[in-house]
Amino acid sequence: MATDFVVGDYDPSKIESVVNASYEEGRESGKARVRVWKFGACDESKRDYVPCEPFDTFYPRTYDLLNAASLFSVEQRRCNISAIILEMDRILRPGGRVYISDTVPVIEEIQEIAKAIGWVTFKFDSGEGPHASLKLLNCEKRL
Repeated sequence: MATDFVVGDYDPSKIESVVNASYEEGRESGKARVRVWKFGACDESKRDYVPCEPFDTFYPRTYDLLNAASLFSVEQRRCNISAIILEMDRILRPGGRVYISDTVPVIEEIQEIAKAIGWVTFKFDSGEGPHASLKLLNCEKRL
């Protein structure tokens, strides 16, 4: 299904496919809007969904943009954060981005793992300010 997706400073012409693995509603906070093919990976109403299993793709490096809002804090009891990040790395194209919104301790753990696998990371305050419990992490998989 084609849908509108809001992006920040990322070139919209580079985005063709998006995975939205979020447990919260997306917020409009970007500079550009682009039509993309979007696949929703999380259904909050289905509690038996296990996102730490391998993601079904025809081949690796399929997606340009992955969005994960509260995914890690919700699933950290059932899934290994490293396993989820490695699966994201497998399905993300070189030059692709990952946007993560989660709690501060989870963001810090993800940032360590992301740097270890060679992603470039940028941490931001959420719209709630610098002392909020949520932070944003923007990761880029470089060539």
